[in-house]
Amino acid sequence: MIRKPSIAFCFSKSLCPYYTGWITFLVCIFQAVGAMAQAPNISYATPQVYATNNAISNLSPSNSGGSVPALTFRNVTTYAGSGADGNTPTNSTNPLLATFKDIVSMVVDAKGNIYVAESGNGRIRKIAANGAVTMLMDLDGTNYNPKGMAINSSTGDLYFSVGQHAIYRIPNTNSANYPGQDPTYTGPTDATVSTYLMAGLRGTSGNTNNSTGTSARFNIPLGMDVDASNGFLYLVEYGSSLIRKISLTSPYAVTTVTTSGVSISQPEDLVVDAAGVLFVTSAGANVVYRVGTDGVVTTFAGSGTAGYLDGQGTSARLSDPRGIDMDAAGNLYVADGSGAHSIRKITSAGYVSTLAGSGTGLSGTSEGVGTSARFDVPWEVIVDRTNSLLYVGDNTNNKVREVEIGGYTVWPSLTEGLSISATTGVISGTPTVRSRQVYYADDFDDAAGGTGTTIAGHAAYLGGWMRLTDAVNSQDGAFKVDASGVNTNGLQVDFKFITGKTSGGADGMSYSFSSDAVTTGGSSVQLGTGSGLSLSFVTYSSNTIKMNLYYGSGRTNSTTVTGTLLASNTSSNALWLGRTANISLTIDNDGKVTVKVEGTTVFNQVQLPAGYAAADKSTWYHVFRAVTGGFNDVHAIDDLVIRQSLGAADHTVTGYN
Repeated sequence: MIRKPSIAFCFSKSLCPYYTGWITFLVCIFQAVGAMAQAPNISYATPQVYATNNAISNLSPSNSGGSVPALTFRNVTTYAGSGADGNTPTNSTNPLLATFKDIVSMVVDAKGNIYVAESGNGRIRKIAANGAVTMLMDLDGTNYNPKGMAINSSTGDLYFSVGQHAIYRIPNTNSANYPGQDPTYTGPTDATVSTYLMAGLRGTSGNTNNSTGTSARFNIPLGMDVDASNGFLYLVEYGSSLIRKISLTSPYAVTTVTTSGVSISQPEDLVVDAAGVLFVTSAGANVVYRVGTDGVVTTFAGSGTAGYLDGQGTSARLSDPRGIDMDAAGNLYVADGSGAHSIRKITSAGYVSTLAGSGTGLSGTSEGVGTSARFDVPWEVIVDRTNSLLYVGDNTNNKVREVEIGGYTVWPSLTEGLSISATTGVISGTPTVRSRQVYYADDFDDAAGGTGTTIAGHAAYLGGWMRLTDAVNSQDGAFKVDASGVNTNGLQVDFKFITGKTSGGADGMSYSFSSDAVTTGGSSVQLGTGSGLSLSFVTYSSNTIKMNLYYGSGRTNSTTVTGTLLASNTSSNALWLGRTANISLTIDNDGKVTVKVEGTTVFNQVQLPAGYAAADKSTWYHVFRAVTGGFNDVHAIDDLVIRQSLGAADHTVTGYN
């Protein structure tokens, strides 16, 4: 029973029963996601048969569709900036030696040059496509502080807003040859900046004057974007919570976008899609608004409560969202600033995920893939012209970071010893164990429950994951997957553990594998039930044991359980604050349990009692339960994969372009 089969890689036991080390590696079909006009169309030569503990011949994909960039999906590196405070800026032909300070906005032109606005120093810097960093504009002497930037894709004209209520235009003097050639800008300087004023009057605020050019008035204009026709510049007005529109034809008529529905609060940035729909961030409200072409405003993503939860639409939580941009496929990318220190991706259907950064509000400077990377108040994000890279203005780190959004991924993970190259899609390695059959797999991205599953209590398909408890006091919920009918000692369960805890803590969550586990509530829901196996995540603050591994009945909320407590992790309760963590539980054929959290082994080869091997596990089912106490904390699971017995294992390769 596989809830949503995506038959990409099928690993099964040997066709020859006399060689228990053999596996069949059958690649049948695959799924691809593309951000350009043509999605990749990838296939692998099948079937293949491989033996454990023997290196396989590299299995390479064939692609008859759109190309997949040779990148590592979600990989984060530093593109420019040494990290040193750039109060006195350093330009360099080596971008890693340049210094920046207070990056608040960026824009990229058709040739791949990036323009960086540094608000505190009144500067706009240029990072050329070859990496050389130069000064385009230095207005520090006149105390200008640029806030937002946009570029005209037809003429190459550059626009920027300043917090002192004005909009400026730097014309491209090489517009006749743009975009075939680099744009050319000749200023401004402290002495000449006033001649570049396009709309508003520096130092004079207002929000009701929809006149033309310098007769119009603004109130702290921030982020901006040019529409697909290059006819209008849209911008958000933080001081009056409005969206304004400026005609890019002189005399630059200014209008206020008429809106209805949800009230926009303190907008930070916006992006305009090809149809004219606006997406607007609000750091104060912790949401992303959608403004339709009819002016109707809805909350597109974010619950309004600060947090780090991935999920669908308003079930997700953002924390200080600022910069926003969109790729060619309609995916949004948001710099989730001082609260989350992460880059969030929002699909065109509104599903929010953490693309890079801790996902739990941890800041830092480290590079890496996905949630292993760290940012410190990411303020701006832009998609490059190839739709394969993101550039992030990492404000407090004084750096421009690069996030790769091309490459290959596979889900569920391949059998142990095999790996897929993120840059080529080539599968290689030495399988060390025989593949286990995927009995159940679910990413919970829709509300259609799988055959043989049950939800109980307050559990629900919501937010792109299985939410066991909502943010409501004193409730419980459960998700159950029926028995496989297979009696085997081997088992592997992988899932993403999600908690919306921000302080203190609700009671917790458990996974039980047993014939008598229950889905109803109780005083110790977080400790699991039944006479089989349980893995518990005790998240309330007063308990000293935070993660338990049990076998047998008689669990109590105690640190001195005898006979049934096999091992424990006494880490600080802060481990589970606002946490999204990948959990893997494996039982080998000898009945030894290994549990990993984000790849770190917590329980290593813990031997189960003899009763486990003797039991008929064909009737054992899988139950996830959670309970809240005096705190409004969500508990949920996502990306659940249950593997039992030896046999076909389905995998999906996704190629991003």
